[in-house]
Amino acid sequence: MQDQDKISTNLWNEIAIDLRANGWDNNRLGTCLRIVLFELSFQTLLLYRLQVRLERIPYIGRFLRRILAWFTGIVTSCEINALATIEGGVSLPHPKGIIIGKGCVVRSGATIYQHVTIGTRAGHGEEEKYPVIEGGSKIYAGAVLIGGIRIGANATVGANAVVLNDVPESKTAVGVPARIL
Repeated sequence: MQDQDKISTNLWNEIAIDLRANGWDNNRLGTCLRIVLFELSFQTLLLYRLQVRLERIPYIGRFLRRILAWFTGIVTSCEINALATIEGGVSLPHPKGIIIGKGCVVRSGATIYQHVTIGTRAGHGEEEKYPVIEGGSKIYAGAVLIGGIRIGANATVGANAVVLNDVPESKTAVGVPARIL
């Protein structure tokens, strides 16, 4: 029973951190309700977190998670795999069209804008490797991050950039393929 309590506590902690990342700074119930009911960025993260918890239920969890993933895709136009790791406090200001693959890691404080794709480039015989996005990073609209790369803390990926290599801490990557400025 302790594991179940630990999971629940972590879920509530992540939700509280997500609420703060989406503008809940004054501990007022009205602001909290507005975010929960009307902020698509928070709802996207909440539905992802529920999918992660459903995946852990024996026997029917995977089936229930797939139903919720289908519903999430319709409502939010996002596909965030339940096997991805997204820490609490990630910001999705305009969450339409975001795709995050199963092995991706997004650290707390990262910001991801609309139509960003984060995933693997594994092909025939290649090992699957996924990006790691460190805290404080900003990934702007339309960017594509592919393969086992690391986006350093406080780094910026420009709009429509295709990132195939690491971006060092506090640097900016732009272009196709992306180059460091």
